[in-house]
Parts: sequence; structure tokens; C-alpha cells
Amino acid sequence: MKKNIITYLILVFGITLLSSGCARKLVFTESEKTELDKKGIELGKVQFFNEETIYLRRILDEKEIRTARGIVKQHNDIYSELIKIRKHTPGILLGEKEDILKIAFEDGDTSYLEFKKPKGWGKYFRLGIERYDFGKQYVLYDGVEYEVEGQSKLLFKKWKRHKMNHKYRVAKGRRVNGFLNLRKDKKDKDEG
Repeated sequence: MKKNIITYLILVFGITLLSSGCARKLVFTESEKTELDKKGIELGKVQFFNEETIYLRRILDEKEIRTARGIVKQHNDIYSELIKIRKHTPGILLGEKEDILKIAFEDGDTSYLEFKKPKGWGKYFRLGIERYDFGKQYVLYDGVEYEVEGQSKLLFKKWKRHKMNHKYRVAKGRRVNGFLNLRKDKKDKDEG
């Protein structure tokens, strides 16, 4: 009975180990993109994330106050909109061109950030800065220019399955040569 319980526990543990996978967030690089392409995995089926919290800020005029989608703050009669994309917010791919991935963290066809692979240096896809102005960085989001705080890398979830190959066979067992003959001899004596 004890052997059956141990065998059952080992079997359950083995099946659990085989069926489970490890998911972890890794920095999305050119080599990862190439590997996914080789395996025939579409980037549209990959779950992306931002590495750091991203803050988008812009100054609003009075006409734009009603249409602002983020938090609207007033300071000295100046209205500003703030959009916060928290660290590790899930995003999806809306489109790509060359070394640019358009990643959406919320609904809307124009609500995306571009992550670019820097030319000449670095292998990571980073938040694509549209322009620099007196130490400030700007990106396009939802068709509007925002000042951005943060230089987040693009992450993706990579599943790694633990593969274990098992060969299964049943041992037939072995008997002592004389054992079968003894039983046969015993039957013969009982009959005679």
C-alpha cells in the first residue's frame, strides 16, 4: 500500500513538472526578435511590457481640457495632462516597420508608443524619442506630442517549457527454473 502511495505521488509530481512552464520577463533584443521570426512566431502573439514607469506630460490649452484622457492638473492657470504607464504594464504590438515596434498599453489605434532599436549602439528596443529640446525628451502618443520622463526598455514574456523525455517499459520479472516445475510436480502428485 505504501509503495502505491509513493508511486502515485511521484507520478503526480512528474506530470505537474512536465505540464508547468516558467514564464519570465526578458529584455526584448534584436536576437530575440530574430529567434521568434525563425520559429514562425508572430510578434502580434507576444505579450510585451515596459521595463520602467513612463510619465507622459503635455500642456493643454482651454479647448483641449475637455478632451484630455489622462489626469488634468492646474497650476498657476496652466493646465497639464499627465499619463502614467506603470512599470510592467502589459502591451500588445499594433504594428512594426524596420527597427520600430508600435506597442499599445491601452485601447485605441493611435494610443501607442514606439520602441526603437538604436542604430549603431545597443541591442535593446528602447522607448523611441521623437525629439530633444533643451534637455527634455518628446514622444508621439495618441497623435499628440508629450514630454516623456523615463527611458524604458521593452520587455516580453518568454515561456520556457521543461522538456523531459521518458522511456517507459514494464519489467516482466524472472522466475527460478525449478519453481514452475515444482508446481507442476505438486499437481501431478495431487492427481495421482
